[in-house]
Amino acid sequence: MEKYRLSQAQIEDALAEQNETGERLGEILVKRGIISRIDLAGALSTQWNFQSANGPGAEAAGNGARPPLAAVPVPVPQPAQTVAPPPVAPPSAHQPAPEVETELARRDARLEQHERAMLELQTRLRELREELAMGAGRLKACEAVAEELSQTCAALGARVEAQSQEIEELRRAAGEQSTRLTSAARALLD
Repeated sequence: MEKYRLSQAQIEDALAEQNETGERLGEILVKRGIISRIDLAGALSTQWNFQSANGPGAEAAGNGARPPLAAVPVPVPQPAQTVAPPPVAPPSAHQPAPEVETELARRDARLEQHERAMLELQTRLRELREELAMGAGRLKACEAVAEELSQTCAALGARVEAQSQEIEELRRAAGEQSTRLTSAARALLD
């Protein structure tokens, strides 16, 4: 109920239908569109893993919990047989085939890998957003400084231009002075 966000009413309605039809609870929920086949397979995989870790029927022992989405019957012990081992029965509709369990375990492992990768990507994205925000702040600071630098460069350029003109005028004046001195020196010498 928690994992797939099923309401108590949905479960009770499905259980009522199960009592009437004898159909498995998980199949009823899939048929009604409340959960998908993938959701059912995941729930069954979790249930089978739990049972294999704790033994058949261990999940409902003494806690009054409702049966899981697809109830797996608990085998009833039979009286002791002869020395011959009991025959291996093919997997029933209630017990998953080992291949199915293996495939579901592989899919669970892949799902966990994808979830870890997604969390890593979300963390990296958050870090990149923080770096981008810092970069945007630096850019704004640089833009303010750039305007100030532009004005300072324009003022320096104007001063350099004025000093260049002044130097040019001094050269012209020095040239004129040199010409006058040369003319005066010739006049004295002649």
